[in-house]
Amino acid sequence: QRVASALKSALEAVARANDLEMIYTLTEATHTAALRLNAGLGYCAIYTGPMWDEVGRVALVKWLPPDG
Repeated sequence: QRVASALKSALEAVARANDLEMIYTLTEATHTAALRLNAGLGYCAIYTGPMWDEVGRVALVKWLPPDG
């Protein structure tokens, strides 16, 4: 989990450096470790259910406040 947290933090830093305001991520609904990780990092679920097939997925977003 420390590696995943470090990767997400790096992604957020790159996103902020490029003036992005939001990160969107997607995981399968049964992937509880990924869901816990994202929730702990401030990501909020915006959709739960099937998308392009019958597999349940969770779409999550995190709004990034500008640096400064």
